Amino acid sequence: MAGELRQYDPLQVTGSWATSIGVFDIVDGAISGGDFVSVERDNPTWARESDRGGNAVRVKNNNKGGTVAVTLSASSPTNAVLSSAQAIDELTENVVGLLTLKDLNGDTVVEAVGAFLTQTPPPSFGSERGSRTWVWEAAQIVSFLGGHDLA
Repeated sequence: MAGELRQYDPLQVTGSWATSIGVFDIVDGAISGGDFVSVERDNPTWARESDRGGNAVRVKNNNKGGTVAVTLSASSPTNAVLSSAQAIDELTENVVGLLTLKDLNGDTVVEAVGAFLTQTPPPSFGSERGSRTWVWEAAQIVSFLGGHDLA
């Protein structure tokens, strides 16, 4: 409808990672500018395959795994929390859990089942504060993408 106004506040995007060693807030107020969360499944759900005669088949890919990346400011205290979780996982090999992202500006929800950190981000330093991008791999990613609420 013409004339509608919707609103978005990046501080209303929340994220948590529930593991065997605790529940961690992974999207804090110290986010870096620009996109700070990205989610991508390994494969599209459907693909088209064709034979040499031009006949097509719709093929379902049942791999629902994928990647979640969260970019934090280098000054965020969440970096220390995630560094500790990564170090514990290297020793115990069991820091795996449910990663949940919610956009409270509307009704978008992403759940990454069996999520684990792949590594500690490589550090970099410069004349600006910088950022750290944390990457999780997950066995299954389920997303519901909604819009934003009216202002």
